[in-house]
Amino acid sequence: MGSDNIITKDTRISDIIKICPSAPAVFTKHRMGCFDCIASSAETIAEGAQMHGVDADIIIDELNSLCKSESGNCK
Repeated sequence: MGSDNIITKDTRISDIIKICPSAPAVFTKHRMGCFDCIASSAETIAEGAQMHGVDADIIIDELNSLCKSESGNCK
Protein backbone atom coordinates (compact mmCIF):
# COMPACT_ATOMS: atom_id res chain seq x y z
CA MET A 1 0.00 0.00 0.00
CA GLY A 2 1.45 3.33 -1.03
CA SER A 3 1.53 6.55 0.92
CA ASP A 4 -0.96 8.13 -1.49
CA ASN A 5 -3.76 6.06 0.02
CA ILE A 6 -6.35 8.07 1.90
CA ILE A 7 -7.71 5.17 3.94
CA THR A 8 -5.53 3.29 6.45
CA LYS A 9 -6.11 0.74 9.23
CA ASP A 10 -6.48 3.65 11.64
CA THR A 11 -9.19 5.44 9.65
CA ARG A 12 -12.49 5.51 11.50
CA ILE A 13 -15.32 3.81 9.66
CA SER A 14 -17.58 6.86 9.95
CA ASP A 15 -14.84 8.99 8.35
CA ILE A 16 -14.58 6.55 5.44
CA ILE A 17 -18.26 7.03 4.66
CA LYS A 18 -17.68 10.79 4.60
CA ILE A 19 -14.60 10.39 2.36
CA CYS A 20 -16.20 7.94 -0.04
CA PRO A 21 -20.01 7.73 -0.07
CA SER A 22 -19.93 4.42 -2.01
CA ALA A 23 -17.86 2.70 0.70
CA PRO A 24 -20.83 0.87 2.28
CA ALA A 25 -20.83 -1.45 -0.76
CA VAL A 26 -17.35 -2.69 0.21
CA PHE A 27 -18.38 -3.32 3.79
CA THR A 28 -21.52 -5.12 2.65
CA LYS A 29 -19.51 -7.29 0.24
CA HIS A 30 -17.46 -8.53 3.20
CA ARG A 31 -20.52 -8.97 5.45
CA MET A 32 -19.55 -6.07 7.64
CA GLY A 33 -22.45 -3.90 8.77
CA CYS A 34 -19.99 -1.52 10.41
CA PHE A 35 -20.94 1.48 8.31
CA ASP A 36 -24.44 1.39 9.80
CA CYS A 37 -23.40 0.63 13.38
CA ILE A 38 -23.43 3.17 16.17
CA ALA A 39 -19.83 2.16 17.00
CA SER A 40 -18.64 3.30 13.55
CA SER A 41 -17.81 6.75 14.89
CA ALA A 42 -15.21 5.24 17.21
CA GLU A 43 -14.23 2.03 15.40
CA THR A 44 -11.34 1.86 12.94
CA ILE A 45 -11.08 -0.36 9.88
CA ALA A 46 -8.64 -2.61 11.76
CA GLU A 47 -11.00 -3.00 14.71
CA GLY A 48 -14.06 -3.67 12.55
CA ALA A 49 -12.22 -6.15 10.37
CA GLN A 50 -10.88 -8.01 13.40
CA MET A 51 -14.33 -8.17 14.97
CA HIS A 52 -15.77 -9.67 11.78
CA GLY A 53 -12.84 -11.95 10.96
CA VAL A 54 -11.98 -10.09 7.76
CA ASP A 55 -8.50 -9.21 6.46
CA ALA A 56 -8.20 -5.46 7.03
CA ASP A 57 -5.68 -5.08 4.20
CA ILE A 58 -8.19 -6.41 1.66
CA ILE A 59 -10.86 -3.97 2.85
CA ILE A 60 -8.40 -1.06 2.82
CA ASP A 61 -7.17 -1.88 -0.69
CA GLU A 62 -10.73 -2.11 -1.99
CA LEU A 63 -11.76 1.12 -0.29
CA ASN A 64 -8.74 3.02 -1.60
CA SER A 65 -9.32 1.67 -5.13
CA LEU A 66 -12.96 2.70 -4.94
CA CYS A 67 -12.03 6.12 -3.66
CA LYS A 68 -9.49 6.63 -6.44
CA SER A 69 -11.96 5.52 -9.11
CA GLU A 70 -14.53 7.94 -7.71
CA SER A 71 -12.11 10.79 -7.20
CA GLY A 72 -14.86 13.30 -7.85
CA ASN A 73 -16.90 11.87 -4.99
CA CYS A 74 -14.10 11.22 -2.53
CA LYS A 75 -12.73 14.05 -0.45
